[in-house]
Amino acid sequence: MENKIKIDLKKKSDSTFKIGDSTVKIKTWLNTEEVAYIVDESCAYFKELIGEDDSDAVILVSTLLKMEMLIVLLATNLDIEDLDANQIGETGLFDAIHSKLFNYDLIKDSVMAGMNMIGNGLIINQMSQIASIEDLSNAENQIKGYMEGENSDKIKELIEVMLANNPTLANALDKSIKTEE
Repeated sequence: MENKIKIDLKKKSDSTFKIGDSTVKIKTWLNTEEVAYIVDESCAYFKELIGEDDSDAVILVSTLLKMEMLIVLLATNLDIEDLDANQIGETGLFDAIHSKLFNYDLIKDSVMAGMNMIGNGLIINQMSQIASIEDLSNAENQIKGYMEGENSDKIKELIEVMLANNPTLANALDKSIKTEE
């Protein structure tokens, strides 16, 4: 068995980046709480955007830019209150941070994993709302009972009204009848 050695770990000093006459200080490491905050806020923003009518591309890019802005907020001494991601991106600051912040990949990978988890959760939620075979069988038996009962004429009229008001449903019914024949 090899002998283990002890080393004296010292924090790497922060990096700097020049923008015009100003020197931007860049941390080389964000602590666990800061990383968790960025991931949590980015994923919450992703969930919020999913509820809107934006394209998937806009949602993904906007979420990653939110992450980048949070990193700038926590990893630098910049006041970004009046700046947007495009302004910051044009300065090259995002790239400078990517190369200087040792746990940047961890943050980005965590946000990406969070977005995947949220997306998978939405898919599972949608799938849980799909009728089971048992549900379909019970509905079929219930419909047969209605159609054979004393109110069958009223049920047929209701179905005619539903089909007249919903052409998509009428087309689907036509297709399923033709398939059965």
